[in-house]
Amino acid sequence: MFLGKGKVIVTVHDLINLLTMRGRLALDAVPPLRQLAVKASLRQIEKAEAVVCVSQKTADGVVAELNVPANRVYVVHNIVPTVFQPLSPRERAQARSSLFGGPEHIMLHVGKPSAYKNRLGVLKTFALVHARLPGCRLILTSQELTPGEKAFLEGRPCARSISIHRPEQQAQLRLLYAAADVLVFPSLFEGFGWPPLEAMACGCPVITSTAGSLAEVVGEAGLTIDDPLDSGAFADAVCRLLRDDCLSAQLRDLGLRRAAQFSPQTITPQLANVYRKVAAA
Repeated sequence: MFLGKGKVIVTVHDLINLLTMRGRLALDAVPPLRQLAVKASLRQIEKAEAVVCVSQKTADGVVAELNVPANRVYVVHNIVPTVFQPLSPRERAQARSSLFGGPEHIMLHVGKPSAYKNRLGVLKTFALVHARLPGCRLILTSQELTPGEKAFLEGRPCARSISIHRPEQQAQLRLLYAAADVLVFPSLFEGFGWPPLEAMACGCPVITSTAGSLAEVVGEAGLTIDDPLDSGAFADAVCRLLRDDCLSAQLRDLGLRRAAQFSPQTITPQLANVYRKVAAA
């Protein structure tokens, strides 16, 4: 609103706040100040010459919820940062030893304990996995456990096998991805879904829900569960993967190929074309 005259392109990453405000997502209420920011953003989006959306799911939402004409909406996926790459076998062994101390299996979740991230679902999944594979360990990457998470874990044997790592840089997060055996991501909704893409780029197999745009990002390169609240199905998939080296290797290769489709060389020209088209209009 402060740009003055000129053509405007807006990039929309997700509509989670708006969908929550309109009752489309059953999440915690959006704070009043953020509601004002959302409403101000909507006015700018509606006036923009072009709206770039990072997924088809987000684009569909922009057309349906904001009444933006489809011919002004473009889908350009996010670029996976080049820092996210696999480790060599020797580097991976060293990272596992230094980060985790050499447990049999490492299950990773990347994300805040926000309601839509469903971190409690991760803990429920891990409790089931740990009962079958006691040598498995869960790594979380953001903030201490919430009261609800602590209440769930109280008295459960798996609680001693959970630790929190807080990577301060992408290079540190890359080590966690590349050294882990599986990323578990049962999110309730995502406008894009960075962690599965970053994990695939690091050679870490992915098990995720299909909620929001996750199926669009992961494609056939990961194991997907339709119901993000089905902890039993997630646990079955994790145990299957951890017990099957061939499946793990297959998903690693598929994930690397999938992540390559989100490279700067592929995505940047798509975004440049949107800018050229708007500038020429």
